[in-house]
Amino acid sequence: MSCNYIYILSTFICLLNKLKNNLLNAMSKADVHFHKHSRTHTSPYYTVLQYILLFLWFSFK
Repeated sequence: MSCNYIYILSTFICLLNKLKNNLLNAMSKADVHFHKHSRTHTSPYYTVLQYILLFLWFSFK
């Protein structure tokens, strides 16, 4: 059961990474002028997501 959860989480993390990359690409294309600005805005949300995923991983372990 735990292995199944880990597999689901790993696939979820892969999807999140793809989504994040697409989002970053879209944002960089949308505002090339505010490149530093967009980068600082997207990073906190991603770190929060990482913390949530870590919490989930430890709770299912």
